[in-house]
Amino acid sequence: METKKFKPFDRIIYKEKLFNGCRWHCAFFSDYNESNGCVNFADGKPYHFTNIDILPYEGNEHLVGTTDSPDEEVRLEEGELIIVFDDYQRLFDNISCVRKFIRVLNTVFETNAANWNFAIRFEDFDPSNMEETRKHILCVKNGKIIRYKS
Repeated sequence: METKKFKPFDRIIYKEKLFNGCRWHCAFFSDYNESNGCVNFADGKPYHFTNIDILPYEGNEHLVGTTDSPDEEVRLEEGELIIVFDDYQRLFDNISCVRKFIRVLNTVFETNAANWNFAIRFEDFDPSNMEETRKHILCVKNGKIIRYKS
């Protein structure tokens, strides 16, 4: 866990790892105590850093109160070939909905990719194994490219 990126009073969300079904909660980060391996929150409650997940509040607000996993952001490399398409389900019903192949030109493409709903890296697309292909579908959310969770 990257506790060093947090400063006192940074807004964070955290979730205990010890139990299934734990929810994300809001808190203010206080400090990391290297001598005992604990993360302290502004309310004084310590947690051992291996027992919790901590994320910045900004960009993860939608997780508060849920047990959901955070979005996995994906970086596309310049020159990478991707396939873009409009409809997630139609890709699996009819491969003809594949809209076009696009070679990623620059990082501006990543955040301004409003001309497509879903994409997949060319190397991850296997029409003979659509179950595996599903695991690699990408979409745009809050200006970031993330792995799509169906």
